[in-house]
Amino acid sequence: MKKSTKILFSVSTFLFLLFSSSAFALNVTDKLTISGFIKNETAVRLEEWDKFMKIENMAQLEVEYRLTPQIYIFGILREWYDSAYDAEEDWEHNRKILGKTRGTDWLREIYIDYYSNNLDIRIGKQQVVWGTADGVKLLDVVCPMDMREFVLDEFSESRIPLYMLKVEYSPKVDGTIQFLLIPDFESNYIPPAGSPFTFTATAEGEKSMQGLKDLHHMFPHLYPGYKTVDHEPGESLKNSKIGFRWLDIYRGFEYSLNYLHGWDLSSAVKAKFKKTSPFQGIPILFEKVYGQTELFGGSFSKALTSGPLRGLTIRGEFAYIHNHENNYGSGKVTKVDNYNYVIGLDKYVWTNWLFSFQFIQLISSIDSKHGEDLLFGPTGVPLDKVENMMSLKTSTDFFHERLKADVLTMYGDDNDWRTSPRLEFELTDQVTLATGLNVFWGRKGGLNGEFQENDEAFFEFKYGF
Repeated sequence: MKKSTKILFSVSTFLFLLFSSSAFALNVTDKLTISGFIKNETAVRLEEWDKFMKIENMAQLEVEYRLTPQIYIFGILREWYDSAYDAEEDWEHNRKILGKTRGTDWLREIYIDYYSNNLDIRIGKQQVVWGTADGVKLLDVVCPMDMREFVLDEFSESRIPLYMLKVEYSPKVDGTIQFLLIPDFESNYIPPAGSPFTFTATAEGEKSMQGLKDLHHMFPHLYPGYKTVDHEPGESLKNSKIGFRWLDIYRGFEYSLNYLHGWDLSSAVKAKFKKTSPFQGIPILFEKVYGQTELFGGSFSKALTSGPLRGLTIRGEFAYIHNHENNYGSGKVTKVDNYNYVIGLDKYVWTNWLFSFQFIQLISSIDSKHGEDLLFGPTGVPLDKVENMMSLKTSTDFFHERLKADVLTMYGDDNDWRTSPRLEFELTDQVTLATGLNVFWGRKGGLNGEFQENDEAFFEFKYGF
């Protein structure tokens, strides 16, 4: 099928879903609420306007049923298809795993809620959000992340919901304790090689694997090949994550204390080597291992209501992660403790212009082991013991909030940049249009710099009902 024909088919499918969706809004009773949206997101590479980064069509249906005044059933069904994996030869070989909804992911959320004056219980597939930092995740690690589009999606869209039990009890008016029991396990989804946002380490790993395959084909009797084993934690009560959070407000000072016992959301890779001639030092086994970690953290937020800094909000997050598994050298793994924090300042200027500044620091307990450098997971370059970052988010609105504009800029101390301006216009109560850019700078070994050739412009159309 020609590229233009594939795009036309994608647009036709989207328009069919759009017009057929209006019927759903009619199926509403006093106990049943049905809503949702149809959305198209299209992105093109800035240096090659005929190069598509995505042509994603999505349909989402949200259903809420009030069983009793205290018990609700809620579900989100979502299907999407990305035609860029049809239109672009570079991405075609990943069409089956990246071009459409995977497995049972069409059932995005499904849970039962019980509400009372002091006790709320939610059981089922859901998202839990800790922390409010812009552009980074320090406390927000209860649910894993789909990184198919790096970190460009809204976290609410890229977060992977999990089956869990969430209990919230309020012993006082402003204080709530949250308990989480999560027998479900999912790791962060890292896109494979040959994707629009493949991490450098993934691409280099694929090259190495291909080299081992070639070696096996050339010398099948001397080199038996390699095997990969994924030691993903089993889904059971024994392997469950357990989390606690105390959230309170004291005289306008909002704070939380957080604890999470569970597993790393991304694996480290341990290699075992062949020790006999003639291929001494050639890997024969790759093991994906997940560390059992503990997170101790907290957050705070305080709005100043008097004095020269009146109107300024000061906020922060801290996360200490114990026993994170980290690669070093060549296929070796060690345990590392991480100390991460963010301090943020938010201020409205000229009535409706919000400026949000953040200083972020990521600290590792060690940066080498036995004289070999620890490696930064996404890029595979030596890990900095201290990583300093800053961000600035500016947002405003016009025409009674019909037109919204914001820009988020992230900066790393190795001259690693990303800036993402966005303009959103509410055309009607149902139709929203948006456009913007994602622009990257930096060296290849940087988190953003590795995507410096992926500068993109995006366009969105959303119809809600």
